[in-house]
Amino acid sequence: MPTALIVEDEPDANSLLSMLVRMRGYHTESALGGIEALDRLGSGRPDVVLLDLMLPDLSGFEVCQAIKAARETTLIPVIVVSAARVEENEARSYAAGANDFVPKPYTPDQVFRALAAADAWRQDVGRRPAEGRFAFDLRDPLEPLRELSRLRSLLRAWTPLGDEALCGITSALRDLWSSASSWGRQHEAEPGPIATVSYRLERSRVVVSVEDRSGWLSQDPIPPCSGLDRFEPRHDGGRLELICHHSSPLPDDSDTDDAH
Repeated sequence: MPTALIVEDEPDANSLLSMLVRMRGYHTESALGGIEALDRLGSGRPDVVLLDLMLPDLSGFEVCQAIKAARETTLIPVIVVSAARVEENEARSYAAGANDFVPKPYTPDQVFRALAAADAWRQDVGRRPAEGRFAFDLRDPLEPLRELSRLRSLLRAWTPLGDEALCGITSALRDLWSSASSWGRQHEAEPGPIATVSYRLERSRVVVSVEDRSGWLSQDPIPPCSGLDRFEPRHDGGRLELICHHSSPLPDDSDTDDAH
């Protein structure tokens, strides 16, 4: 039976969320603060963490960052459940490493969908090579931030890249999204993806491909972005390929068993 850690300082809210999670077949454990949550993670590995942002000691952002900063726990899905400044804090949650965000007050279906997505992602991250795909689309401006959060966890788990390199890679992609969204607004682009992004974590390199869907990448030179020095860029009309080499192969499965 999978285990969910519920991090919520209000006992009634903790009990309600725990009840909903158990309805989906999880065993639940509870923590009423951030320090208690991190202590529990030090002695066991839940399959998913549901995390409130407003805690009495550490903030939920700090707890999420701590979970995602450690290679041993970075692949544990974190679902932020919060009522605080929803639009602003959803983006901040993804920047901290969260996999998903459920606003309060929530419906049971919102919690169930987030759990299903977390379970699917947890199963998916074991595939080799790790890969994914998402869109730069003005209709869902948070999707790139959500997917970059997941990519950062994969890079931390499956490559030897350090914090500086990880920040450089995600900063470059975040800046490309900013460039694409600005271009789309200025040119009143038709509804739909401005570009699609695919990534693949190979044995000794990371390959990111950005495919133009709107004319954005036809501009020359490459749109300016920080962190580009981490890549070997190849710009060919409507396609931008970014390759980041690293010196060591991906870790063996046995090295990351605890992260699943």
